[in-house]
Amino acid sequence: MLKKAEHRDSAKSPDSPLHKSSEESAQDDLWPSKDYARQINKLKKSVGKKCYVIELRSTETKLSIHYETRARELLAVVDFPKPDPGKGLYPHNIMFNDGSCINLGRIARVSANSAFSDETMEPLYEDKPILKTWIFRKRQLSKASIASHSRELLGQMLDKS
Repeated sequence: MLKKAEHRDSAKSPDSPLHKSSEESAQDDLWPSKDYARQINKLKKSVGKKCYVIELRSTETKLSIHYETRARELLAVVDFPKPDPGKGLYPHNIMFNDGSCINLGRIARVSANSAFSDETMEPLYEDKPILKTWIFRKRQLSKASIASHSRELLGQMLDKS
């Protein structure tokens, strides 16, 4: 296991463990989380079943959230040989019947019964920091935030971070 500080979103995470004991904080700093192994087992037990995916797709200039509206059959959960928390690459990929294979670091949620949130069923896989940081966070659109974000993206494109 690696330290979460090496994970791509940990510095921006809104649930910083400032008020926790050092033991709780040390457990929360592990990457992937303690819950990861349990969720991998749930995914492996669901091989051959239909599921829905909420995927993060990124380019050099934008990050988008893609909600699957059609179910895909889960064919396999395979080990990823070079996990890298700095790049958001987790230790496993999931493979589907349409030929796609997605690293779990690019997935916010996998559910069995619904493409959207169904509070009666627990998802097969859920990356809570991604959900909290990118999907369920408050968004603020103002001239200042647009200007700041534009400068940041332009700096990245021109290699002047």
